[in-house]
Amino acid sequence: MELGDIVICPKVIQKEAGAARASYYQQFFWILAHGILHTLGYDHERTARERRAMERLEQYLRRSFRP
Repeated sequence: MELGDIVICPKVIQKEAGAARASYYQQFFWILAHGILHTLGYDHERTARERRAMERLEQYLRRSFRP
């Protein structure tokens, strides 16, 4: 079953990593997790409740990631 595509631009990751004071790999992982959650149906732009649910999952995944 195909859920969708996730497109990641290395130049954007590098730029956003600098702005977020994160490593390239931390930012890459966050963008990848964010994209996966979107393909699973999460949407932070529809309602505040959905935004909080997606942010909780992102934070959980971020805490679990060890580069």
